[in-house]
Parts: sequence; structure tokens; C-alpha cells
Amino acid sequence: MSFLLDTSTLIDLFVNRKDAPRIRDYLQSKFFSVSTVTFYEINKTKSPDPRLDVFFKNCNLVSLDPESAKRSSEIYKKLRERGEMINELDILIAGISIQNNLELVTKDNDFKKIAVIEPDFKLKLF
Repeated sequence: MSFLLDTSTLIDLFVNRKDAPRIRDYLQSKFFSVSTVTFYEINKTKSPDPRLDVFFKNCNLVSLDPESAKRSSEIYKKLRERGEMINELDILIAGISIQNNLELVTKDNDFKKIAVIEPDFKLKLF
């Protein structure tokens, strides 16, 4: 299986927070990607870790294409109907993950709301 790393996961890995070793062990020898939405989220910070530039140059970036955008909009509508909205960037990341059949690796509990309404959503929560 291939994986999509969420912003929260990358932050933990590069800041060496307490879950970083567990995340590294989980991802060891596995193919993973990062969405262009996560690339945006990381780079909009005031001073992103310079090691991330090297990381992004050497990893597979998955873009928000029309099918991922459509899937994301369906997720948005379902969450809105349930009154359980989350950050729209997270909705885009989930749509990319589902459309590309990638398990999302994250620390963000908001993604649980998507897992409830989307049977095709594969989630690994740390």
C-alpha cells in the first residue's frame, strides 16, 4: 500500500516530536507521497525547516486534479449536512487521498469525521 503524508505528520517528523519514531517505523521501506496542498501548508509558515526543501524535491507530490476536487466537494457537502465541518484544506487532502487510493497518515483527529462518511477513505491516525 502507498501512503499520503499529512501536514501534521511531516511537522512531527521534522521537529522530532514524541510520535516521530513511531511514524518513522510505520513508514519504513514504504512508498509515500505528499499532496500539493500539504506542500502549500508547510511553505506558508514564516520559516519552514530548510530540510523540507530537500525532502520535497525528492518525494512524490500528488496534485489536486479535477477528480480529486470533485471527491473533495462531495466530502464537503456531506460534512456540512452533518454539521461537522473541518478545515477545507483537510477536505482537499482527503479527496486527494481517496482519489489516488492512498492511506492518509496523520495526527489530525478531524479526519475521523471523514472516515465515518467515506468508506473508501483509508486512515492511519497517530
